[in-house]
Amino acid sequence: MTRPARAVLAVLPAVLAVLPAAGLPSPARLEQLQQQPQERLVQGQAYLAKFGWVSTTESRFGSLQSLSSKLAEFQQFAGLPVTGVMDDATVAKMQQPRCGVPDKAAPLKRQRRRKRYALQGSRWRNKALTYKIVNWPKNRDRELTRKAISDAFQAWADVSALTFMEIAASTNSKANIDVRFEYGDHGDGDAFDGPGGTLAHAFFPIYGGDAHFDKSESFIVTPGGRDGVDLFTVAAHEFGHSLGLAHSEVNDALMAPFYRPPGVNRDVIKQDDIKGIQSMYGPPEEQPAPAPDTGGPPDTDSGGGGDGGGGDETDGDGDEGEVDARESENAALCEDSSVDAIITVSVKPGRETYVFKGGDYWRLTDIAVAEGYPQRIADRWGGLPDDLDDAMVYTPRRNSKELVFFFKGDKVWRMTNLPTVDEGYPKLISEEFQGIPNDIDAAFTWKRNKKIYFFKGDQYWRFDYEAAKSGGQGVSDKYPQNIRVWRGLPGNLDTVNTWKNGRTYFFKGGSYYKIRDRPLRLTGGYPRNTGEWWFGCPDNQGSIHQQQPAASQQRGDISADETYRDTVIGYGEGDTQPRYGGSAGLTRPSELLTSLLLPLLAALAARQL
Repeated sequence: MTRPARAVLAVLPAVLAVLPAAGLPSPARLEQLQQQPQERLVQGQAYLAKFGWVSTTESRFGSLQSLSSKLAEFQQFAGLPVTGVMDDATVAKMQQPRCGVPDKAAPLKRQRRRKRYALQGSRWRNKALTYKIVNWPKNRDRELTRKAISDAFQAWADVSALTFMEIAASTNSKANIDVRFEYGDHGDGDAFDGPGGTLAHAFFPIYGGDAHFDKSESFIVTPGGRDGVDLFTVAAHEFGHSLGLAHSEVNDALMAPFYRPPGVNRDVIKQDDIKGIQSMYGPPEEQPAPAPDTGGPPDTDSGGGGDGGGGDETDGDGDEGEVDARESENAALCEDSSVDAIITVSVKPGRETYVFKGGDYWRLTDIAVAEGYPQRIADRWGGLPDDLDDAMVYTPRRNSKELVFFFKGDKVWRMTNLPTVDEGYPKLISEEFQGIPNDIDAAFTWKRNKKIYFFKGDQYWRFDYEAAKSGGQGVSDKYPQNIRVWRGLPGNLDTVNTWKNGRTYFFKGGSYYKIRDRPLRLTGGYPRNTGEWWFGCPDNQGSIHQQQPAASQQRGDISADETYRDTVIGYGEGDTQPRYGGSAGLTRPSELLTSLLLPLLAALAARQL
């Protein structure tokens, strides 16, 4: 055997090992594909042809090798396990409602490298675009439909230099983008397929930019609605195509081809989408400062550099507009800091805190109220009533799906996927939580034992949700018990919240309390003023401190004036033990004893409650 032949044989096993990774199907994969039902293979070929993965010729005459390779490409794009066969996960993904624009849209010019987002290659020359709603979906309120479409355009305007303006359909003026709702074959060569499947499609700028929506779909035009497809989300995706974006391979991007219901914040445009749109049209242009309001306070020198600590209006720090905006966003919370409910829930990419009061809700940052609030509960939370009694988040096990419960009177609503109410709800409290009274004051899940605690007046109940769902007893016969067990906690609570730091806070009126569970008792330095520490209310609203809380003293942090004794009991924040006399090595004898007894006391307290 010649030396070149021996060299080829030496590397042959390595070459065969990388064939599947290189997109070339292995013999085992081809055999598995050949054994699959013919109907499933035809379904896969048709899907891949429809959405640009194979040409018409390939779909008619392609070999199993070609089909397997294209399936592997699609699976990688869709975030599926790359098997190269029509497995169950691939079939399910192909049946998922989606956009009708091909995934493999041919770019107008070859790009040097594949980006996470994808540009089709054409764009609008001007950045002030117009649109016209030519016709309407069936059985949907036109003004709500108009708002959903306007909001979808605005979502792109918020992250780019683009602006959008609607032109009335009754005028003869031509718009840049026509928005239409059509049935089946509607004259553009890409017929709709009825409910499900293809929801909509749009044309890139070079082809006119128009967006068409399948009129047979049950579009939801009110945020949080059920039994349909959210028009705002679908429209925002399609308008991305109208602006020049192709489908993205990032699964959580808006420009990924598959439909996903929006979250409660409706922040459907993700970082990948922002990078794509700004690469074509640039970031939002800075807005000029508004002219002074001559009917308000005298104009002040804005050249001084304020310290951001919330000084008075005439100190020349230039923050008047910021303070005014903050006051307008949280005015109702600062005038009366009592609330109906506070929950902290998982919202990608992290956790968010929401406050409910009357018919409004707010989203909180780490130190204040987020911009753009309040908003109406009815506009975002899937049919929840106003004036809730309370809400709580229940997570039975680590990494399990959160269940969010909302209470009012004798009814309870449950959400598994925010902000949509689960099917079959609302239910009676007596049905979902047998043994718990109606008109509760507050409820929360205690992290130490994963049990739910309900409060009403000066009594409380412990509920085992997992046991109740398994047919067991949710409430022990020894309940209700007196709230005095929670040492220092008042009766008639408003709400309870377990915040991002894992600590639990109890709210009543304009104050809030923190309870240590090692041992069970009120934390020193509480109650605190809810308006200042949670809602960012300014000093003139009656807050405890003289300025906005520092970053090191946000909400649940131990204040500087707490005593040594209060800090030792329960180990303080972060379960760290303070040292005696500032020494890094010495501890008090009593502290050593405490460190040995506290775990036992905590376990006894959990069992007692």
